[in-house]
Amino acid sequence: MFVAIVYKHWKTIVLAAMCLACLFLLLALACGPRRTQTNNSASGTSPTPSPTRDDHDSFHGVDVAPKQVLIQVSSCAGVESKKLTETVKKFSQEVTQDSQVTASRGAIGCWFLIKSSTLTAQQLVDLFKQAITARRPITVDQLSALVVHVEPNFLLHISPPINDQPFKKTTPTTLRRVGFQPEDPPVPSPPDDHLYQVNALWGLRNHDHPGVDIHAAEAWQQGTGSDRIVVGVIDSGIFYCHPDLSLNVWRAPQDFEVTLGEEVIHCPQGSHGYNLVDGPAEVCNPLDKPENFGHGTHIAGIVGAVGNNNEGTVGVNWTTKLIGLKAADVFGKVTVSDAVKAIAFAIKVRERFGSDANIRVLNASFGYLAAPGDPELDPTNLRSAIEEAGLPQNDMLFVASAGEDNNNNDLRPHYPSSFSDLPNLISVTAIDEEGNLAGFGANYGLTSVHLGAPGVNIYSTYPFDPDTYYYSKSGTSMSAPFVSGAAALMLSVPKCSTLHASDLKQLILAGKDGTDLAGKTVTGGRLNVFRSIGRCGP
Repeated sequence: MFVAIVYKHWKTIVLAAMCLACLFLLLALACGPRRTQTNNSASGTSPTPSPTRDDHDSFHGVDVAPKQVLIQVSSCAGVESKKLTETVKKFSQEVTQDSQVTASRGAIGCWFLIKSSTLTAQQLVDLFKQAITARRPITVDQLSALVVHVEPNFLLHISPPINDQPFKKTTPTTLRRVGFQPEDPPVPSPPDDHLYQVNALWGLRNHDHPGVDIHAAEAWQQGTGSDRIVVGVIDSGIFYCHPDLSLNVWRAPQDFEVTLGEEVIHCPQGSHGYNLVDGPAEVCNPLDKPENFGHGTHIAGIVGAVGNNNEGTVGVNWTTKLIGLKAADVFGKVTVSDAVKAIAFAIKVRERFGSDANIRVLNASFGYLAAPGDPELDPTNLRSAIEEAGLPQNDMLFVASAGEDNNNNDLRPHYPSSFSDLPNLISVTAIDEEGNLAGFGANYGLTSVHLGAPGVNIYSTYPFDPDTYYYSKSGTSMSAPFVSGAAALMLSVPKCSTLHASDLKQLILAGKDGTDLAGKTVTGGRLNVFRSIGRCGP
């Protein structure tokens, strides 16, 4: 029977198989990376492919990258960079008595990443502290410099999924199957995106608790975003082929190169950002994958899923540009040195392309919890990079999630969000649909966390496999991109377009809504982008 059916319809079966093969080929061509090249310093370092196991060391109870530290040198002036790096390597070999030590120049300032073949992070810190105390000089040409600081290469973590729920491509039929009933009549104004129309996107428009949202509908009367504003997503990458993202993903207008330390990165026209974890061949291909829990793609969709396109979801911005800065490995870990390189790449790309890569906001939905009162657990290198991003010539707002440790960040800092004193950093915690601090253990802090934003049951984009296009996720990771998106939306409105990063921070905080977080955050309230836009002037 089966053989007879196959014989009778063999042409149809073969044709269907060929069509399916062609579909997969087209997807591969559309999403596949173009090969790129990376030149590295003579010190023998190169981008490291994603690890196959979760390697880490511990320093004062905090996870750090194994067998490596970051050192800061007092001066780098007047010496060719590769020559200085080679000198620092030899100096480090002498300090550690390890002839296999390598050194690579950091992407910002006079920082160097030192890697040992045998010594733990704690041992390396102790040895370099001795060199600092002894004022042991690094001498090359006319330069005589000192090591002035040493710290482990801390590991920043993306929080594990909290009640993640997959969601297939949205149609009226699939929406009804999972319990959403389109309103009768439907939402009276655009956007026509399915999840918005059935009130699933409560963070943008809260049907059940009116006003407990970011007031996006009112803000969209002022503007819906601009493709001249770019948001950098430092995360697990972006699935840039997603039908709700592809039009809003940044594309390099031409071939270009940037230099980070001694690493020269060549990227082709049409590439979408920077990849620090998948090896040299993928360095310009920040493609997110399902094995990363789709974290970066979900963040990107909150900031800027294409609006009013009759697709599943919509971002705070209907139109924007998203650049992927892939720094998280498959275990959700980001080293401080890689986070710094991601920031530096964003700065260099903006320098290179100007208005064609106008990166004004960086989103960082990750972090680690330090111990109270232990300054050795402060990531000074990362703080320096965030400060660099906020300089007038760079003018980038840095938005950081506050974490989910049920922790008072005033007493026990969470980095980088606890660098809340920086004029270009906003620390964000999560609220639920009723405006309360999220019940999954969202961190708080009267002096260290600025405000709340939606972070429970947030629908957004996902790397489909093959037809799970969307996910509901919860966490302060989801809250931060609401603020990043709000900042980008504000900059797209003419009366707010000239704001500097520090101005953006102040107006976002001043526009806060409600008092549900009184005693828990600096403002005591939650994000209201409409009120923040109103504070830009008439």
